[in-house]
Amino acid sequence: MSIKSDFNSKLWTDIRCPECRELLEYVDIQKYADEETFARYEALALRAAMAEADRFIWCTANCGSGQLHDVEGQPKVTCLHCGQRSCFNHNVVWHENLTCEEYDALLRDPENFRSRIEMEYEELDSARQALEDADRAVAQGLMAEQQAEVHERESKERDERERARRAVALARKVAARRKAEEEQSRITVDQTTKPCPGCGWAIEKNSGCRLVPVPGMVLHCNLAQTYAHIIIGIKCRYEFCWGCYTTWEQTHSVRCRGIASLV
Repeated sequence: MSIKSDFNSKLWTDIRCPECRELLEYVDIQKYADEETFARYEALALRAAMAEADRFIWCTANCGSGQLHDVEGQPKVTCLHCGQRSCFNHNVVWHENLTCEEYDALLRDPENFRSRIEMEYEELDSARQALEDADRAVAQGLMAEQQAEVHERESKERDERERARRAVALARKVAARRKAEEEQSRITVDQTTKPCPGCGWAIEKNSGCRLVPVPGMVLHCNLAQTYAHIIIGIKCRYEFCWGCYTTWEQTHSVRCRGIASLV
């Protein structure tokens, strides 16, 4: 078994020596793995390390770049590589014409959301209509040049309103899709995982035997790699029986009360 095959079938943090099966460190993989395998390993190690930084964000355009954002109170981040603008607080493409508070409100209720700009333009339209009604007679007497100026200003305002309306409509569509995806993800997690009794981490058993005669079904939090029926984890290393949800011991009987439910 080679380092490359281990890398293709296991987590990148669980690569072992093909001969002695000892866990390999970064320098070991750099020394013994082929160039392609090491490049993949190094990229995963870098992404994992950078993701631990509190003020780090990956570009939402998926250009492969990321950066630290140390500007407090300014959530807008511009990618130094491709120029994509992202929201640091929400980790999405920058929500144009919406503050982060407004975007939160949009996520909560996409259908009934009204942005500050929309409300301001509604108030402006009402005030303009009242002014037009009161000054209609005077407006009729405006010179052609003045009328042209008014028309140009109103045309610009209409264009601005249309751009704002389209931006909000796009944000509403994205928010609705995001809300639906998050709800579906929540349902999937509820249906397919169990919380680890040791740390509460959500665990999904997606491989391994459903029922084995000896030594039973052991689950280590967090799910990382399956060896036959034993699932090895890297979160808190707590061992418990997937069938009856009790602490695993060497004397744990295969006839535990939860095994039948898995058959």
